[in-house]
Amino acid sequence: MSDTVIKRVTATRPVSITAVEAVAECRGISPLELETPLVDVLDADALDDLYDGSHRRAGDDGLFVTIFAFCGCEVCVYDDGTVVATQIRHDADIRSSRESKAALRR
Repeated sequence: MSDTVIKRVTATRPVSITAVEAVAECRGISPLELETPLVDVLDADALDDLYDGSHRRAGDDGLFVTIFAFCGCEVCVYDDGTVVATQIRHDADIRSSRESKAALRR
């Protein structure tokens, strides 16, 4: 289990599968153990189509990213095929973290 997992899309693994694998690894479980199927969160086929490369124009160097929450993780999919899954912290954890950082600045 890790707070953040970074994976790369491959020719044999589309974005949707890579995202599911990254979230499962981040949570320390098998992809089959995830409590919610990805298709209940977003259209997995549309996500794959968005990142299949066919929508890019020659000379287009603009960065685009898709961000969504899935099974307790924030998932960021970048146009270069990088998928980052980060565990979402609870509000109390975030407040505690901010308070700790503020105390360090004093």
